[in-house]
Amino acid sequence: MSNSEPQPLVSIRRLSKRYVQGSLWSKRFEISALKNVDLEVATGSNLALVGESGSGKSTLAKCLAGFEEPSSGEICFEGRNLLALGAKQRARTRRSIQLIFQDAASSLNPGFTAEDILLEPMVIQEEGAPEERKRRCVEVLEQVGLARLLLRRWPHELSGGQRQRLVIARALIMKPRILILDEALTGLDLSIQAQIVEILRQLRKAHGLTYLYVSHNLGLMGAIAEEIAVMHEGKIVERQSVQQIFRSPQHPATSALLAAIPGGSLAFVSRPERPTI
Repeated sequence: MSNSEPQPLVSIRRLSKRYVQGSLWSKRFEISALKNVDLEVATGSNLALVGESGSGKSTLAKCLAGFEEPSSGEICFEGRNLLALGAKQRARTRRSIQLIFQDAASSLNPGFTAEDILLEPMVIQEEGAPEERKRRCVEVLEQVGLARLLLRRWPHELSGGQRQRLVIARALIMKPRILILDEALTGLDLSIQAQIVEILRQLRKAHGLTYLYVSHNLGLMGAIAEEIAVMHEGKIVERQSVQQIFRSPQHPATSALLAAIPGGSLAFVSRPERPTI
């Protein structure tokens, strides 16, 4: 990279993740979920990581967000290798990288109110005075289109769409630089899905957020992302703009994902305009 080129927000280099399976009573064997993955994510970009089940995309997302420890390689955020930092430094940096999972209900503590859920990250990070924290809770709720009266509600009292908005609000509470959305739109009704996409579009515009979508659904990602990286068997096998992916796929795994879309690439090419966030 030349000195004139901007530094990527995230730079993943030669990242590998291996799991050992088996027990004392059976033969142990190793599974490679990630195989020397290289990936750069520019500041403000809107990138989708797409692949079939078991391709390694969610493992990569969890390694980036700090939920999994890689076996080898580097994860650089704003030029700093996160894996070389001490535990306290890494925890402080991780606040800028937030991961949103598909199942909002299981990622929310059922014993916490919405306010407790939003306050928890700030309490853990010792961020702000109590009154500042409460103001921040109201602020992020409004940003995702929820009323402040929901602060006293429990997760089971919220609809699926409200829970997903609450999860997004919790991710925003620490003012992250990048949001990783792991199948976060999967399983939602189409109308709710459209609302969440619009909220994400507005948040990106207002705060300059960087998005990394993780999904098996190439059709959906074609409608909301600007660039797509395709994962297959633990490797990134192709990365192109959305238009290039749909018009001229270069890898058989990409072609297989396109074939699974009703109408295939023709459904995308025929759209006069493609809404992106």
